[in-house]
Amino acid sequence: MERAICTLALGGRYSIFVGSVITPPQKLQWVGVAIRVPAFTKAEPQSKRAVAKKSQRLVTVGVTLACALSGSAASAQDWPRFGWDVGRSGAPHVAMGITVANVASLERQQVTLDGTVDASAIYLHHVAVHGAAHDVVFVTTTYGKTIAIDADHGTVLWQYTPSSYAKLAGSYQVTTTTPVADPDRRFIYAASPDGAIQKLAVSDGRVVWRTAVTRLPRREKLAAPLNIFRGRVFAATGGYIGDAPPYQGHVAILDAETGALLHVWNSLCSDRHELLDPSSCSASGSAIWGRAGAVIDSVTGTV
Repeated sequence: MERAICTLALGGRYSIFVGSVITPPQKLQWVGVAIRVPAFTKAEPQSKRAVAKKSQRLVTVGVTLACALSGSAASAQDWPRFGWDVGRSGAPHVAMGITVANVASLERQQVTLDGTVDASAIYLHHVAVHGAAHDVVFVTTTYGKTIAIDADHGTVLWQYTPSSYAKLAGSYQVTTTTPVADPDRRFIYAASPDGAIQKLAVSDGRVVWRTAVTRLPRREKLAAPLNIFRGRVFAATGGYIGDAPPYQGHVAILDAETGALLHVWNSLCSDRHELLDPSSCSASGSAIWGRAGAVIDSVTGTV
């Protein structure tokens, strides 16, 4: 089946078809995919959460995993990161297949996910998962579950759950970080709200390495999408709603091969090139919180 690559719309705020950003979605007469999420708020008691978990309600947030299009030439293209390229241009140099002529043939696909996705998806075509070739969409939930989904059939191929999940689920401590694919297409990098970045094998979700990029994850939030450039993974931190101190906001650069922390730039106490204990800096309240996160000039390497 040939199709255009498309990923997600969140809560009706925007629709991102990989290769094209089209707003508002109702002009396309497009129906987003519904995912099931627990019908509770974090303020409700555990007893209500337990009931809601069993009776999950259906909420349309528009995660589109496959869009069937006749004659599309886009099925061989990847969307490896938020914004398409390291500069977050959102403007691919190749055709992605969604046109005025064929948009009406988009097909709705509904997938049940174990969590809420408040980030963009990434997509890799024709990669090996469990020994077979698949077109795969990868997403990370707010409590750090990274899920690989078959784009043709909507089946979950594997799911990575961080060890901190049980402790953090239902709390304010979340991540909205979009994962990023390694250029070799064999690994992806994803975040979890416990302040760590993990390198996961595309083939089965196996953890290759896991590195903390903050010393105080309950105050420093991983919100912005990850980036990768010349063998380096870039992660940025901000703060949580309410701006509870202390947090400084910083960019952490990791070695993609080993996970070693190579460099840190702090937006406060910036003369210190290390992961700070936030309480050791007299200033607080700066953040790198924009949806684009670390944007890189592909010619100069400037961040």
